[in-house]
Amino acid sequence: MKFTIISFLILSFSLSAFAAIKPTMSAKERLMQRKAGLTSKITHKRLERAFRYSRNKEDNKAVAELLQLLKQTEKRRYEYALVWQNLGFTLAGSGNNKKAIKALKNALKVNTLPYAPTMSTLYTLAQLQFAEESFEDAHATLTEWFSLAEKRTAQSYMLMGMILGQKGEKAKALDYVNQAINLEAKPQEKWLQYALSLNHSLERFQNALKILITLTSQYPEKGRYWKQLYQTYLSLFEDEKALAIMEMAYKEGHITEESEINNMVSLMIFLKMPYKGAVVLDKEIQAGRVKETKENLELLSQAFYQARELDLAVEVLERAGNLSNDGEILAKRGYMLLEGDKVAEAINSFEKSLVKGKLKDTGKVHYAIGLAHFSNNELDLALASLKKAQKHKKDDSSVANLIDQIKNQKMALSEQNAGL
Repeated sequence: MKFTIISFLILSFSLSAFAAIKPTMSAKERLMQRKAGLTSKITHKRLERAFRYSRNKEDNKAVAELLQLLKQTEKRRYEYALVWQNLGFTLAGSGNNKKAIKALKNALKVNTLPYAPTMSTLYTLAQLQFAEESFEDAHATLTEWFSLAEKRTAQSYMLMGMILGQKGEKAKALDYVNQAINLEAKPQEKWLQYALSLNHSLERFQNALKILITLTSQYPEKGRYWKQLYQTYLSLFEDEKALAIMEMAYKEGHITEESEINNMVSLMIFLKMPYKGAVVLDKEIQAGRVKETKENLELLSQAFYQARELDLAVEVLERAGNLSNDGEILAKRGYMLLEGDKVAEAINSFEKSLVKGKLKDTGKVHYAIGLAHFSNNELDLALASLKKAQKHKKDDSSVANLIDQIKNQKMALSEQNAGL
């Protein structure tokens, strides 16, 4: 008898220990085992009637039908949850998001819906919370959905990415968005755009480049992607690649704004392709797409000058000088002419610049005129100009030295003439 009692106690203890170590089912497993309840014929018919109202855009009738049905199914838990769910979907379809959120939460609280209806309710609830900018709630709801999901879709990863982005967690958001994109053979354009904005905000420019290359290849007609692509290359100081993209975009007709054309021309000059830049800018000015302003003509002249097309640079500067309210451009033209040994034309341009006035360095212009006359052996004219320069450059020894040199030369010539 004692043996039997002891054996029974040992057996009881073993069973209790086994029960204690037996793993409990997860929330997902319990939900997946949940079966659909019974629905009465009357409830089924009235749900169908509400659905027909909703399909025919008679949302008010559908809502009224479901509200009435709620009262009649309150004590039948499965039907009650089903009606709340249908009411939530109907309200969401009519744009009444706040009431839809409340209805869907009520459907979940009853805790009787099987796996698939629960999952669709959770996912719709997260979408509505996101639309209503309740980002913390949307995050909590979708996190629950993720924990229960058998298969996570590209759309679900994208939704989580957008929620996290709105919460300011951009790095985490990008991880989810990338997973969404990787699941799709051809991701939606708006998904790529969102990934692009996240990469830019996180200064992950190399990743941004990859997305932009995809966007330009898939949507070559959309100029904004070409512009973003070359701007990203510029951000990475890859100027040659940026210019190559700019030229492609220009040929395709995506670069049409004056500022964009000028930026491209400036980059061509910077990258030692001034003649190409000059040709583009000259063509655009003649076509009227770039205005013939003083600034634009100065840029064109600079391009020709860098290309060693001195005559063209001088001609363009004359046009720019006519549009200017001061003599700076005409003075600049004079220096160019002097560089090309066109002394008489240089002197004429300098004198016009003095007439216009408002020069930054009047003394420098007088000094240049003096040098020009001196190179022509016009000593008296040179001396007169240099004395004017000296008034503005009293401490400049180069002016004084040249004056002394001319005076000595004049004296030597006088002595030579006297000897004769």
